[in-house]
Amino acid sequence: MPMPFISRHRAVPALALLALAGTTNHARACVKITPPSIGLYARANVANDEANAPLGTPLSDWAKTPSFVYSGCTSSLPLALRTQFAGGLGQFVTYVNLEGQRYAAFQVYANSPLFIFRQTVIAENSGRKSTLPVGEFELNHPGILPDSSGTLASYFEMRTVGRGSPIQPATSDELHIFRFNVTPPSFPALKGYADLNSSIQVVQPTCEFLQSEQSVKLPDIRMLDLGSTSASVSFYVNMKCNVYRSFRIRLTDKLDPGNNNTALTPTPTSTAQGVRLQVLRNDVPFPMQGTWDFRGYGGGSYQYEQLAVRYVRTSGTLVPGTIGAMITITTNYL
Repeated sequence: MPMPFISRHRAVPALALLALAGTTNHARACVKITPPSIGLYARANVANDEANAPLGTPLSDWAKTPSFVYSGCTSSLPLALRTQFAGGLGQFVTYVNLEGQRYAAFQVYANSPLFIFRQTVIAENSGRKSTLPVGEFELNHPGILPDSSGTLASYFEMRTVGRGSPIQPATSDELHIFRFNVTPPSFPALKGYADLNSSIQVVQPTCEFLQSEQSVKLPDIRMLDLGSTSASVSFYVNMKCNVYRSFRIRLTDKLDPGNNNTALTPTPTSTAQGVRLQVLRNDVPFPMQGTWDFRGYGGGSYQYEQLAVRYVRTSGTLVPGTIGAMITITTNYL
C-alpha cells in the first residue's frame, strides 16, 4: 500500500515550517545598537625594572572601552555576538594564561609589550554578566538573556603583559592596535566596531602626591558628648601613578617618629588635655609606623586612599581647649 509513503512526505514541510518559525523569532532578538562605534586610548607605561618581565606578567590594569548598548531585545532570547579582528597593527605572538583564562597575546611591533583582550556582555539591571577572553582570530560569545527592559550591553578590555624578553618603547606617540568588528549572527544589521589605541613608554616608576600638605578640621565637640571617641571626619590621600605596580604606604607621627600607637602626639600649641587625635583606615584605628600595600593603576591615572581622623579620650582629667597633630605619609616601591 502506498499510504505510509504519502504520510512520510507530508511530514517534511511541517518540520520545515517549525524550523523557519524558530529562525524568524531569533532574528527579532534586538532592534538597535547605540553607539555603532566605540573607542579606547590607553597609555601603556612599563616600569624600566619590569621591562624584562616574564611572559604573561601583568604590566597594566584592564583598560575598558565604553559599551555597545543593544535595546529592544526579546527578553527570552540571548543575543550571541561574533567578534572578529578587522585591522590595526596587532600581530599574534602566543597564548598566555592569566587569572584562570587563556588569552591570545599580540604585539604591535618587534619587542613591544604584549596585549591581551576580553569581552564582557552584561544585563545590568539583572546582574547577569559573562566575560570571555578574545582568541587568536575571533570570539563567538554565546551571549546572555537581556534584562527586564530588553537591554544588553557589551564592552572590551585591554591589558599589557610581559613578553618574556626585553621590551622597547614605541617610536610613535599613539598606535592603532586593533579594530574589532562585532556582529550578532542572528541580526547582522546590528554591526558595531571598536578601535583600541595606545602609546607605549618604558619609564622610571613614580607615584606622586597631588597635595604636598593638607589640613583636616574636626568640628568642635562638647565635653559631655565626647565619650571614648567622637565621630570621624574623612580625608583622602590623592596620588597619580605612572605605572601599574605595587607601592607601600607608611604613616608616621611627625612630632614623634618613634610613636607606634594610634593616638597622635599633640602639637605644641594644643591646649586641650585628656584627649588626642586618632587616624582610622577602613574604620579601624591605624597605628603609627604602620603600612599597607596598594596597586598603582598606571598610565598617569589618578587614584586615592581614604583615611579618617577623630577625637579619642585618653587618661587624665578632660580639659577643654584645642588639639592638633601632624602625620607624614610616605610611599615606597615594592
